[in-house]
Amino acid sequence: MKFAGSEDQNNVIPGLGDVHDTEIPAKLLLSFSISGRDFGISVNKIKDLDLSNDAKSFFFQMSKMVQNEDVVSGTAETKTDTVVMTILNSLAIEWPLNLSQHPLLSFKIHERKIKADPEFTIASLDIINVIIVEDKHLKNITVDNGCGEPQIAAELLAAAYENRQRNVMGDQVLFAVRFICSYVTFYRFEVSNNYFRELAIGLPANEYITMTRWPGQNTKTSGIDLKTANGRHQVLRCLIALCNYAKNHNAE
Repeated sequence: MKFAGSEDQNNVIPGLGDVHDTEIPAKLLLSFSISGRDFGISVNKIKDLDLSNDAKSFFFQMSKMVQNEDVVSGTAETKTDTVVMTILNSLAIEWPLNLSQHPLLSFKIHERKIKADPEFTIASLDIINVIIVEDKHLKNITVDNGCGEPQIAAELLAAAYENRQRNVMGDQVLFAVRFICSYVTFYRFEVSNNYFRELAIGLPANEYITMTRWPGQNTKTSGIDLKTANGRHQVLRCLIALCNYAKNHNAE
C-alpha cells in the first residue's frame, strides 16, 4: 500500500473544471463562515437569519454536529449522519447512479474473507465508484490508527472486489470521501488486475495499491472545513465532479 498526499485537488478529483456553480444546491451554499460561537445560537436566532428555510435547516444540522464534535460516542454520530445525508440527498443522485447506505462488502485474501461496511456508496448501476466514510468523533481519531486510512483502504478494496464479481476485470480507479465531523478529505484509489490475482493466493508480494489524498496532510483536522463558506464550496464541487465521473465513466 502506497499513500501519497497532494496539494492539487486535480490530482485526486477528475473533471473539476467541468463543474459549474449552478450545479451546487443553493441551500448548502451559505454565504458566510460559521465560527464556534455561532453554533451556540438559539433556534429563534436561526429563525431570524436571512436564509431560505432549507438553508436554515442545514445551518441547524451543522450547528448540532459541531456542538457535539468532541463527544466520543452517542449524540455526535446521528448529527454527522444527518449532515452527510442532507448533502448527498441534495446532489440529486439519480439514474444511472444509486446511493446505498451501509452495504455489506467483502474481499478475500486466499480463503480468508474480510468484511467491510462503509457508511455510503455511490454506484453507477451496480459498479461502485465512490465510498463515503465517517469518523464521527474528533476524540476517536489518532495518528496511531492512521486517522482511519487503513479502514478506508480496506473498504475501497472490498468495493473493487465486489466490482470484479460484476465482471469489472481490469485495473480500477475508485474514490473515497472521509468526514471527520466537519473536516472532509478526498482519496483516489488505484488497484491493478494483477493485485487481485496475487490476492487470490495470499498477501500480494509484487503488486501494490496506490492511494492519493487531498488535502495532502493526514490529521484529524487537515481536511476541508465545512464550517467555512469556501470549504463548503470546495467540498460540494468535488462531490459533484465525482458523481459526474461515475455517471460518465461507466457509460463509456
